[in-house]
Amino acid sequence: MKNLNVFGVVIGLIVVFATAGCRRPYDTPKYEEISSNETGFLVPLEGESKDQAKLKSVDFLKNSQVATKRVQITHRWNQTGRWDADGDWIDNVKLIKVDRTPVTREWSASTNRGSDNKDQGVWVESYDSVGFSTGFSATAFVQEEDAATYLYYYTAKSLKDVMDSEVRGAFQAITSLVALRYKMDILRGRKQEIIDSIKFGVKVAEVDSEGSSIKQATTRPTAEAVKSEFGDVTVEGVICFFKRRGITITTVGNFGGFEYENKDIQKSIDQTFIAQQEKVVNAAKLAAQEDTNKRINSEATSLAAAAKTKAEGEANGIRAIAKAAAEAQQNPMLIQLKLLDIQMKQMDRWDGKYPVYMMTTGAGPVPNLMLNVPSPASK
Repeated sequence: MKNLNVFGVVIGLIVVFATAGCRRPYDTPKYEEISSNETGFLVPLEGESKDQAKLKSVDFLKNSQVATKRVQITHRWNQTGRWDADGDWIDNVKLIKVDRTPVTREWSASTNRGSDNKDQGVWVESYDSVGFSTGFSATAFVQEEDAATYLYYYTAKSLKDVMDSEVRGAFQAITSLVALRYKMDILRGRKQEIIDSIKFGVKVAEVDSEGSSIKQATTRPTAEAVKSEFGDVTVEGVICFFKRRGITITTVGNFGGFEYENKDIQKSIDQTFIAQQEKVVNAAKLAAQEDTNKRINSEATSLAAAAKTKAEGEANGIRAIAKAAAEAQQNPMLIQLKLLDIQMKQMDRWDGKYPVYMMTTGAGPVPNLMLNVPSPASK
């Protein structure tokens, strides 16, 4: 009897463990969060064929957009064996997130510049077959209302990857179109035209090798504006083209000079520039010397005029004195007054002694230096 009880317990345990092994595992809830700079789309992974067809439309993606910041990824049981536990839980839906953060990319042939420190140069060729590259930059982002359109065109790509591939390729195509219409000497002065062409597109136009200008769009950068301004265009600008793909390009720029495939071209340009600068410097020195010479001549002329004026004044003074003296000789009263003035000054200085010397020319009236002092002989 005891053995039967033990056997029953063992059988019971076997049944319990066997039953437990046949149970499905617990469906653990799964959640994912959406950041403020992201737009989420909760897309079903299974459904009827008509639902699968909707995945190819932008409208379906817009309807799948979720407004919440946390979503639950629901599951279904996928039976893979005879027993109830043979299988696993698989996702019913997939959360796809579009990062709307603005991205700035710089493309340069130099490994020391650019966003990734590698050669991402936009290499093109001028009308006279001179190969060159120049640096370009662009900033873009995905607007909230364009997130579904972006997801439709670029499901598995980040905005950075799209800019480094498709956007950069558009830059190169348009730059090449403009560059092939100008000789290099003219093309160096057409950087703004290249930027405008990249942004707004290039009209089909015959442009000679001497570089007559290509008309550029100056109106609002929309597809309608470009069409009304140009009609049909050879290449549409990147602003309109990528806007229709959900990408808003805010800035397009150029940095650095032209970098040539033939390094001797740059050396020749540098030498020419140095020679031109030396010519400008020499011309500036010559102009400065001419200004100095003019200043010296002006100062000398001014000094000569001042000296002449002074000499004329002195001569006029001498003539006035001579004239006054001549007139005085004809006026006895003036001479008497002058003699009295001299006598007064002598009296102020006389010490009461007899003079030791007394000189006279014997001509004309002589002042009486002795005044009323009697002479020694009379005394």
